[in-house]
Parts: sequence; C-alpha cells; structure tokens
Amino acid sequence: MNIKTIIAFLFLVLAFPVLAPAQTEPAPEKKTVPDRFVYEWTDDKGVIHLTEDPGKIPQKYKNKSRTKKEVSREETPGGAVNPAPQLPASDHESELQQRRDEWRERSLDWKDKLKRSEQEQQSLQQRRDSLITKWGSPAVAPIAVREEVGRIDQDLQRTQSEIDEARHMLDVVLPDDARKAGVPPGWLRE
Repeated sequence: MNIKTIIAFLFLVLAFPVLAPAQTEPAPEKKTVPDRFVYEWTDDKGVIHLTEDPGKIPQKYKNKSRTKKEVSREETPGGAVNPAPQLPASDHESELQQRRDEWRERSLDWKDKLKRSEQEQQSLQQRRDSLITKWGSPAVAPIAVREEVGRIDQDLQRTQSEIDEARHMLDVVLPDDARKAGVPPGWLRE
C-alpha cells in the first residue's frame, strides 16, 4: 500500500463519518412491575371479599384469608404496562372447583346441623313422652321427674331454635348470599 492510498482512506473515514460503522444504542430494558397480591376472605354470611390491602381484612378473618399472587407484568419504555397473561384454563377450572366446594361445604354444614338438631329433638321428645306416660301427668310425678321434664322442655326449645336457624340459613340466607356472589344455585343443591 502506498502513502497516497492510506491518506485517501483516512480522508474518507474522517470526512465522511456516515461511512463509519454506526454505534448502536442498547435496547431499552423492560422494567418489571412488582407482583401484586390479592387477599380473599369469606365472611360469616358466606360473602367472598377481595382486596389488595391486607389492612382492610377484618381481624377475625385474617387467619382465614387466602393470598393470591398476580403474575408479574412488564412495563414498556413508554410506561405502559402489559397485562399479566391470563391463567390457563386448568387454573381457572381449579379455582372454580374450589369455590364450588366451599359453597357445597357451607350448605352441607347447615344440612348436618339441621339433621343433628332434628335427631336431638326427636330423642328429647321421646324421653319426655316416656316420662309423661309413666306418671300420667307431670303434676303427679315426683319433683325430680318434674324438674327433668322442665329441663327437657328447655332443651326442646333450644333445639327448635337451632332447627329454625338451620332452615333459615338453608332456605333464605345461603341462597341470597350465593346470588349476591354470583354463585349458580345448583352449587347449593349438589
């Protein structure tokens, strides 16, 4: 290579920076928005509540609340947030199954309470009837028998209240709460 060629080459490189390789800027980094958590709890009436602020969970439900993590989202350079991907159908189905099981469990619990109270009431009534039959009338029975009949009568009132409460829950409260929560009525009958 001669000197003229070297000078011409240097002249072109220095005079025409366009011909020089362009410097590339690094691609902007995607920022990840912190994970979000959603807290869920069910109150005494069976209403499901959701919040992002754990401080809003009433104290008596804190130990029964569940935490759900929302998938991280990516923030684009312009500040827009790409939403978290949708849960796969299997996750949605398992969540749906879990809700259905919770409502069924609530319904079954009240049905069990109703059944136990009715059985207890029947047993108490049989005991009372046998005492009355034995003595003909509480008025002629000894004091201990009359006191026992009195206790049985109180227990019968208590069990009747339990039966009334269970029927009210099964016939009025649970269906109304389920309707408010968007729960299909069939979940309570299954």
